[in-house]
Amino acid sequence: MDNKGSKSKGSAFERKVARLIAAYLGVDQSVIKRTQPQDPFRQIHGDIEIPEHLRDRFPYTIENKAVEGWTLESFMSKSNNLLIKWAEQAIDARVAGTYAIVMFTRNYMPIFVFLVEECDSFGMDSMDIYPIPCAFIDFDINEKSYMGILFTLDKFFEYNNGVFNKEQNNVKQ
Repeated sequence: MDNKGSKSKGSAFERKVARLIAAYLGVDQSVIKRTQPQDPFRQIHGDIEIPEHLRDRFPYTIENKAVEGWTLESFMSKSNNLLIKWAEQAIDARVAGTYAIVMFTRNYMPIFVFLVEECDSFGMDSMDIYPIPCAFIDFDINEKSYMGILFTLDKFFEYNNGVFNKEQNNVKQ
């Protein structure tokens, strides 16, 4: 795919993710937006803007990737791991008080979510409270240890409900 086509695919994916998050949170689609990186006077944090008043229910800085060529098996390798490179971008973009996540997909695959946090501050007991299917991946970036949890989007929404929200929302991809 040429650069124009890949940018278009990435933009379409960002719009889809913004719509899904808005539906999940029960807010109008205009509330959850793609960031506009061309604004030179604004510091950009991630690909999707979560307004501050919603961060108690959805405390994430989001990086989106719609990229072909990856496999789930490749994410289990520590060498040349694309998921770890994406996680590093999400960590760098993170807003204070939020968790870094990467939402990604490729053609004919569901949307996946990779939740990333430093090992010493990761709330692992939240997984004991609300166990759901996921995969744990540990890795290092710049001599810091991180833990990531890999979910499908619907299971991530279930996880978020168990940790941050009491009401259950069902959003289909």
